[in-house]
Amino acid sequence: MRSPQEFPADAVALYVAFIERPAEDEYLNQEIWRSVDQLVLDFDRKALLEENGIRTGVLLGTPPVGFQTLLLSKRFCANPEKRVAATGRTQALMLSPVLPHGEYTLTLPQGKETFEFDRMRYCLDMKMERLDQGRVKLTFTPKVETGETALPFEISPEEGFTVRVERPHRLYPALSWDVTLETDEYVLIGGRMDRSGTFGQRSFGDDGDRQRLLVIRNATPSRQLPGEVISSEGEKTIAPLAVQASTSGQRFRVFRR
Repeated sequence: MRSPQEFPADAVALYVAFIERPAEDEYLNQEIWRSVDQLVLDFDRKALLEENGIRTGVLLGTPPVGFQTLLLSKRFCANPEKRVAATGRTQALMLSPVLPHGEYTLTLPQGKETFEFDRMRYCLDMKMERLDQGRVKLTFTPKVETGETALPFEISPEEGFTVRVERPHRLYPALSWDVTLETDEYVLIGGRMDRSGTFGQRSFGDDGDRQRLLVIRNATPSRQLPGEVISSEGEKTIAPLAVQASTSGQRFRVFRR
């Protein structure tokens, strides 16, 4: 393994977490969205996503106390994680466990269509691009991994046989959207629990009793900070013990502006 190097100018760092609450929870269904700028999307894109049960936006100003409380709760936010990757990488965000069977309806520009699969999982593909001054552009594309049978390789005229590393899936680029985040800004992505059977309702509240809110904070430094390191593969960070000690006990840092 190659030795770590300082945090490069072309890397992206994000904190990713899921807040989980009852499906009828008033805070996730209504209150938190009063603090979110949903106009980061144009009107038509926002309407199309909401038709598919997806709501998203950038958190405005100082994170509300209720939001901070949920984000720091081991009960409602069990597994926050830090992700670091080279700019241009695409990573999958798993929105659900693998389900024995699932059905969902999509509204696409060409009309509505219902899909049904065994051994499926709802996901979002997230492409990360580093801009200037620590800003990042995130592009999200709904995806469903399926239990369909597929060959373990692909054939292309240019490259011949290539190993298939992903599960069979259905990707929906017609529903893609992007947001640009300053350092320490949050994007929130959730489902409309009142849009039964849609991709958003199924993926963020698949069991009918609980719902999840996806929270992503841009932790990319606007300048190089002492002690920040990243592996040459762009996947993991390793901090010196002194830095680790200074942040011990913090599960998911909430920044006040």
